[in-house]
Amino acid sequence: MIDEYQEMVAALFKRVDFSHDLLHAALGLGSEAGEVQTTVKRMHAYDADLDTNNLLEELGDIMFYAVALAQVCGMSMEQVLEANMRKLSRRYPSGTYSNDQALRRADKDGDE
Repeated sequence: MIDEYQEMVAALFKRVDFSHDLLHAALGLGSEAGEVQTTVKRMHAYDADLDTNNLLEELGDIMFYAVALAQVCGMSMEQVLEANMRKLSRRYPSGTYSNDQALRRADKDGDE
């Protein structure tokens, strides 16, 4: 499924040159994240039900731009996910979330 999706994104994402593509993907990712925030804001600010259909759509759009951004930078989603798993395994060596581990950020080697 991930490979199929990456192929679809590669076919659909408008490519011009590295600088343009990088900016397009990064701004797209940010704007779609804003759409997710708006969906959640409506629930909290206006006492509305969470629009899970819209949330599903916007999360898909985030994935589109995340995959496009990775591709522009020569990365596969497998590489991105593996790197994230390595980082989180260092940050949460117990394998489960805890506030202490989150604050300690062992993956940052004391940088933060």
